[in-house]
Amino acid sequence: MRLEKRLGIRLLNRTTRRVSLTDEGSHYYERCVPILAEIEATESDIASRGRVPQGTLKISASPSFGRQHIAPYIKEFVARYPEVQVHLHLDAEVVNVVEEGFDVAIRIADLRDTNLIARRLATNRRVICGAPEYFSKHGLPQKPADLLQHHCLVLSPGGVRQDLWHFETPGGPVSVRVSGSFVCNTGDVLRDWALAGMGLALKSTWDVGQDLRSGRLQTALPDQLKPGFAISAVYPHNRQPSLKVRTFIDFLIERYGPGPYWDDGLSLPTMKVKKR
Repeated sequence: MRLEKRLGIRLLNRTTRRVSLTDEGSHYYERCVPILAEIEATESDIASRGRVPQGTLKISASPSFGRQHIAPYIKEFVARYPEVQVHLHLDAEVVNVVEEGFDVAIRIADLRDTNLIARRLATNRRVICGAPEYFSKHGLPQKPADLLQHHCLVLSPGGVRQDLWHFETPGGPVSVRVSGSFVCNTGDVLRDWALAGMGLALKSTWDVGQDLRSGRLQTALPDQLKPGFAISAVYPHNRQPSLKVRTFIDFLIERYGPGPYWDDGLSLPTMKVKKR
């Protein structure tokens, strides 16, 4: 009530049965959470000076990203911090970090509705891509609506088809519900199908960057695709994140860099980061 009085706005809807956030309250909360997280991390960092990370670090990530961009660096991380034991769990399904006892999870998703603290690790560029032989046979789409005439490869994690592709065109936002004969719940298979010339896939550059650089895959509509959500590390909301968690997150940010290495050498439009 003191905060509402100071701001001059109502932050909570109050009834005899429940209390809920107003739109202004929700906006205030979303803006404050990352600020508080940075303050907590800074205070914890100062308090932990002189100590070394130790204990078991339980990490959750998706199979594709974890195999390609986390697992290869675990040896270096443990060599630097030998008192940490790493348990890396790769699962296509989103785990409950708190209930399943994970210290940190790496996610590429909309995190607005989570009660976890998130720290951005890297941007996530996405492309619509296909093999040169596919474009030679079916042509190159010039606008999003052209995708309705193409064979599109659809990801379906947990049985939920991700067949609505979003674009930002000069005329405004456009969404196209694509279709095709091939659907899979695993992104690795979609990449293999795209390389085989079976259709167009919506992929992240962390997954197909090497294929794009080599020419095995080519992009379509690169300047119209809506940006993807950032790659983030999430961990339970508490007052003092463990030193091993903060050290691991800092380590990944250092490895990925301000411009992720998987985007090196790619000719892509200026990145417009999508807010989480």
